[in-house]
Amino acid sequence: GGGHGEIAVHLALALQSKGIKVTILQDSAAKKDKVPFSMYDSKLSDAIISWIDPEDSDDYGSAAMAALKGGPPVTHIFDNYSKSPEQIEALLTVAKASPDFKLYSFVSSAGMYTAKGELTETLEVKDPPTGQRQVELRLAQELPG
Repeated sequence: GGGHGEIAVHLALALQSKGIKVTILQDSAAKKDKVPFSMYDSKLSDAIISWIDPEDSDDYGSAAMAALKGGPPVTHIFDNYSKSPEQIEALLTVAKASPDFKLYSFVSSAGMYTAKGELTETLEVKDPPTGQRQVELRLAQELPG
């Protein structure tokens, strides 16, 4: 696959090193014996790792809402999985329910652009928009600013 797992684990390590509480909602289809997922137990021992099926909205929603209970307020969401607007529902609920929420960061996919090679966010996107682009549009609508 791509580098989404690498991005997530290094971000979690950096946040954890600053004393910030980290919860990861991890796709249960990821190979736990492969890097970076195999690093979770040894490197992210203070993080809460919930292995979920992100295609199961009930499972995803329950795990997302659990992040609000018994811990510090959720201030940031880093989403590098969602591929459709429906998949962000649980995370939007968490963002809106947390009074200290500040930022939802979404890692999209290069596949939504018409260009090839080095890409920037100012390039033309595919029409009709890909699921990732639809997620971006929904986030802009639901969490402006």
